[in-house]
Amino acid sequence: MLRKVDKAAALSSLAAMLEYPAEDYLDNVERARELCSSISRPAGRRLGEFHKLASKHTLEELEELFTRTFEIAPVCNLYTSAYIYGDESFDRGTLMSTLKVKFQEAGFDPGDELPDHLAVLLKFATYLTTEELNELITCCLMDPVKQMNELLKNSNGPYSALMQAISDILSVDLPRELAHD
Repeated sequence: MLRKVDKAAALSSLAAMLEYPAEDYLDNVERARELCSSISRPAGRRLGEFHKLASKHTLEELEELFTRTFEIAPVCNLYTSAYIYGDESFDRGTLMSTLKVKFQEAGFDPGDELPDHLAVLLKFATYLTTEELNELITCCLMDPVKQMNELLKNSNGPYSALMQAISDILSVDLPRELAHD
């Protein structure tokens, strides 16, 4: 029987799949699948599908696929504030400033990425209380991930399964009054 992990650890494990692929990429996918399966069978199945699809590619092909999907003329960008406020809103800057302050208060280092990048926010989950994590999910993650899912649904890459798995984990144990469709 798999051990029960907390939601924040599961979310943090998913962040590695939203970063530029490296040699250990598929190992990270498998570790995330194991963690996430213990709290969401659908997420575990989707990550198994993602692993199967991703393992058909060489590292170089995964790098190219990642770049086409998320970076250069992307099918889907990973900056959550663009989905919340649109590309040209000053509110995006306010959100990013607020996130930077929260990161500093928690002692979290987001690295070189902008604070609203999905991978950064998933890593930050382990620094939050359950209440704070639920607030982050409802304010900054749930709707953007849903929109990312829509954008990736018809793409030919494996990232649709990954984004669906992230959505599954976000929904785990989310109080009904906070969940919305």
